[in-house]
Amino acid sequence: NLPTGYFISFLCLQRMPGLVVTRSVGDELAHSLGCLADPEMLEIELTSRDRILIVASDGVWDGLSNSRAIEIAAMYHSAAEASRAVVNAALESLQRLGMGDNVTAVVTFLPVPI
Repeated sequence: NLPTGYFISFLCLQRMPGLVVTRSVGDELAHSLGCLADPEMLEIELTSRDRILIVASDGVWDGLSNSRAIEIAAMYHSAAEASRAVVNAALESLQRLGMGDNVTAVVTFLPVPI
């Protein structure tokens, strides 16, 4: 019996259970079921050469390399359009690979230093 508010999903037409892992950050119950409750984080210092920041779920990185995601985002002037394009490219790539995953991306264009 899980407390109210927790949800375990099951993969459609498969006999194995799946977890909604994108909602498990900081979730001690999910951690007890085998999910990592602590997010993986990396801190870097931005330089004057950095122009695009992409924050995305693992589904994006399973489908696209870092450089390919940046190439796609750089083709757009709108961060919203760039985000949609990165997500769509990742979904297409995952489909070609016979994989499925949740895919979320937020693209931010960093200001050009003066």
